[in-house]
Amino acid sequence: MTSARRRSRDPAAGRDRPVDGGPRTDEITVDLETQTVISLFQDRFAFQMDPFRRDCLMRGQDEIGLTLAMAGDIGRYEAGMAAERP
Repeated sequence: MTSARRRSRDPAAGRDRPVDGGPRTDEITVDLETQTVISLFQDRFAFQMDPFRRDCLMRGQDEIGLTLAMAGDIGRYEAGMAAERP
């Protein structure tokens, strides 16, 4: 992809960014299901990621949401532990 904007390497993010801090004009699509990045020109790039992280992203859950989804199991465990060790 080409752009009239000058770009600089952003070492913290590991990717190119506009030097002037303006909005990015490059459009990409990230398909988590097929683990493919698709450019504006339909170039396709495969990527790998941890299956657990991928599943969480596809379900829209972060670490807190995942923990809250297990609240019932956690509560039962805590109640059992409290009964065993009063």
